[in-house]
Amino acid sequence: MKSQPNAKAGMYTLNEDFDMKAEIVAMERRLEELEMWKIQKVHTIFEKPVQAIPCSICLSYEHLVEECPTIPAQASNLEQAIVNLTKVVGDFVAAQKSINDQFRQENAQIRQEIANRDRKMDEMQNDLSEKIENL
Repeated sequence: MKSQPNAKAGMYTLNEDFDMKAEIVAMERRLEELEMWKIQKVHTIFEKPVQAIPCSICLSYEHLVEECPTIPAQASNLEQAIVNLTKVVGDFVAAQKSINDQFRQENAQIRQEIANRDRKMDEMQNDLSEKIENL
């Protein structure tokens, strides 16, 4: 690998073999950089694993029930159970209220239909009574 003097102001030109080796070395470095970047990116993505089941208290996938920020750190297991039970009961009561409201609405509609039918029956009975009296 000899360099050859160039005709321009004492500049040297490298032969093709050296140029190719330099390009290969540069490409190897770039490939290593890209591989390291990809590995760092993968590590960054998997630093905080996502939970498969949400926290039953706040429904977040970012932590377990034991780590839920809505529970005070000094709460005992019994207090945690009470908090969990309170939430479950609260959800049940809310669902039951919704069911009761729906039932009341349907019941009111049925009562209205019965009242309408009773009114029609009374009208028909009155009409028949008038017709019988007219005969």
